[in-house]
Amino acid sequence: MDLTKALSFEEYLNDLTEEQKEIYLKFYNNTFIDEKNIASIKNIKETLNLIVFSEGYCPDCLVTLPVIKRIMEINEKINVYIFKRYGNENMLLDMVGEARIPTILLFDKDLQPRDFYIEFPKEFKEKLVDLKEDEKKLYISQFRQGKYIKLIEKEIIKILKDLAS
Repeated sequence: MDLTKALSFEEYLNDLTEEQKEIYLKFYNNTFIDEKNIASIKNIKETLNLIVFSEGYCPDCLVTLPVIKRIMEINEKINVYIFKRYGNENMLLDMVGEARIPTILLFDKDLQPRDFYIEFPKEFKEKLVDLKEDEKKLYISQFRQGKYIKLIEKEIIKILKDLAS
């Protein structure tokens, strides 16, 4: 994977429509990492690399990426590389078996793949399993409104801490 072709957060935001940027900024401005998680993030001493596949039109991405941005602002050893899903679907299929977004691939300092996050936090996905279709739609709608941001934070930080230990 050629990381020189990745977008920075600023480049990614500049590629969003005004409406998408407004939604992203709304979530970003209302996303705050818990104090205990801030300490955990600051304690990561090893360089970690997150490769994020996203698209501006994806409501799940617009909720998830502000969490990633907040985390990387806390610790400069956490590098984030953003790629569009469009044109990279086959790479995603090869790496994780599906091309859903957001997909976050977590790599160690030597760029060895270690873990991944796909679309929703695992705990959220588990809540959806036994629900009827209309209930699933309600939960997903609530997710896209930011109700489950803390689950995103919890899962990504757990993965980062596991990688760093």
